[in-house]
Amino acid sequence: MKFTTRHYRLLLLFVFAGTTSLAQPAELDIKLNKLFFKAGDSIQINATQSRQKGTTATLFLMAEHEDGVAWEMRWPMINGACEATLLVPDSLPKGQYRFHFSILQNLFTLYGKVKTPGKISNLNSTLLTAAGDVYETETVVNSDGGFTYKNVLFEKDATILFTLPEEKNSEPLNIEISTILDSVVMPRAGKVLDIFIGETEPEGSLKKFTSKYENNNDSAQVLEAVTVYSKPMNRGEMFNKKYSTGLFKDMNERMINLLDNPNLNNGNSALQLVRNQAVGIQITGGLNPSARWRGDRVSFYINEMRMRIEDLDMIPVADVAIIKLYPPPFFGNTGGSGGAVAVYTKRGGLSDDNFKNAFKVKGYTPLLSEFPVDPDRL
Repeated sequence: MKFTTRHYRLLLLFVFAGTTSLAQPAELDIKLNKLFFKAGDSIQINATQSRQKGTTATLFLMAEHEDGVAWEMRWPMINGACEATLLVPDSLPKGQYRFHFSILQNLFTLYGKVKTPGKISNLNSTLLTAAGDVYETETVVNSDGGFTYKNVLFEKDATILFTLPEEKNSEPLNIEISTILDSVVMPRAGKVLDIFIGETEPEGSLKKFTSKYENNNDSAQVLEAVTVYSKPMNRGEMFNKKYSTGLFKDMNERMINLLDNPNLNNGNSALQLVRNQAVGIQITGGLNPSARWRGDRVSFYINEMRMRIEDLDMIPVADVAIIKLYPPPFFGNTGGSGGAVAVYTKRGGLSDDNFKNAFKVKGYTPLLSEFPVDPDRL
């Protein structure tokens, strides 16, 4: 798979799987294209670490504004180098910034623990990225239930789903995870730079900057261990993201989520559920029902295959994972007119019993991105 310095979507680095080093890291060199920026400018970051060919690492940036607000970003370093660009929007607060750079000598790593009783030797792992990439692999589970999922590059957030092998995937699965980004015992190379963002350059040199995060030894900053995003995600959203394809991925859809709302499992059939829950859809007729939405006919789909409305009466509510409603015009219909109802049945370990096996995890900052305007107050 090709990797470029301007864009990455999903990269698995099996070659570097064992490259985490305990040695003192090489000196970090950071170059910016300039130190004074205006709205619309680009902050170009060029980071290099000497004597690091054939290794991987993570470059951390904590950008601190003079009023104490801070933003955290991170990028992968491949072969001791990283090039990233931050676009300066109009909404970014003006003033002086201190950029704290630090290095972690490995990439994204997830540590997990299987808490389900019984002997489990492996898991099926599915990673779904914000860019729409899907990567499926098998993860080995140790005798104590622990496992590691590591050396994966992806931008922004992703969802990771763990399921049992096919012959056991109907069994409940209880997992806990943490994504430890750092270790307090490993020294880091670090560097601090001051920049200014505003319409005009300040007169003279930049004023003295009082930082909440300053380390007395800038040449060897150490980041504290951080655990992020180990909260299980909504199963209905996870199911929708994994199994919806093509035109069924519609921004205007409305979802009835039975995986996370057991109170909806009261009806006898999927058709009865649609009658009760699909606001705006008018269903008339008994033995030969028909449906309209805003005066247009409604088409029906089961697992994205076109079906008759009567077929929904044959599907027990207990078998339904989610139902998606598409207001007219739905372009997945023949001719692109009318609304649609899509029923998805349970599968792939995503049922109402598997409530602790899907998680949102935080990935890397895009190599080209807008400077964040909603700060994480650290």
